[in-house]
Amino acid sequence: MATERDIVTRLIKIRVVQHRSSDLLVALSDDLKGLMVPGRNDEELEQKIPSAVREILEAQGFKVVSVTADFEDDRLPDTFMARELVASAKVEAVH
Repeated sequence: MATERDIVTRLIKIRVVQHRSSDLLVALSDDLKGLMVPGRNDEELEQKIPSAVREILEAQGFKVVSVTADFEDDRLPDTFMARELVASAKVEAVH
């Protein structure tokens, strides 16, 4: 029985919230249940988010080809406490 393999790109919106008194950042996503990534700054989140996305998708049974994150979203000014980021996961799905 032959299997068909497709590589699809899944866009995952991630929002970053900041604790007001400690300045701790946490990345969360409604698009990827279970994603909760803490960090002290944007650079730390940028390093941690792709591997966290990969781990969750692989736990769901996907073979992940790559994960990239776009942290240059200028839709909201930096003075806002919440920001949305976009992560793109290339997932190989076996049907």
